[in-house]
Amino acid sequence: MFRSLSPYWLWAVLSLPAAGFFAAAINSNDPEIYEQLLHPTGEFSARFMIIAMLASPLLLILKGWRGPLWLKKNRRYFGVAAFGYAALHTLFYLVDSQTMERLLDELSRFYIWTGWLAFLVFIPLAVTSMDFFRAPSWPTLENPATVDLCSGGPDLAALGRAPRLGRYRSCACPFRSAWPA
Repeated sequence: MFRSLSPYWLWAVLSLPAAGFFAAAINSNDPEIYEQLLHPTGEFSARFMIIAMLASPLLLILKGWRGPLWLKKNRRYFGVAAFGYAALHTLFYLVDSQTMERLLDELSRFYIWTGWLAFLVFIPLAVTSMDFFRAPSWPTLENPATVDLCSGGPDLAALGRAPRLGRYRSCACPFRSAWPA
């Protein structure tokens, strides 16, 4: 069943939440809409990155099942989707910051610079995901993906507990228990 599906269908499914986020941002009259969209976009980025990274371990654990083979074959799509949602998260953060002064003021906060670090690690992974830029050294770039996921954790945890995020303040964040109160 999975073999007959075009990768464009997978792209369509992976981009559905982004379409909803864009629609919410464009059609909303709420001045805090970008602030409200920060958490979901960051969460989708982290989830798609986790899914992309799970392909190899699942293949080792579930040897007889075809699902991990499909995931391994399509993990590049999940990784690129993770980058896309991270870029959207960054865009919403920049729009929400409004001024360069506020942006630079928040830069010293731990969860902000770890979020920027995570995004910067994402860039070479996203660029080399295109066949034109793929090189034999590709596996050496996959190791920073683990660093990327870990450095994005404090950023995600802060989004879960930040008082200015309104309804997303009480989210179920996987890193929340490790974040100091």
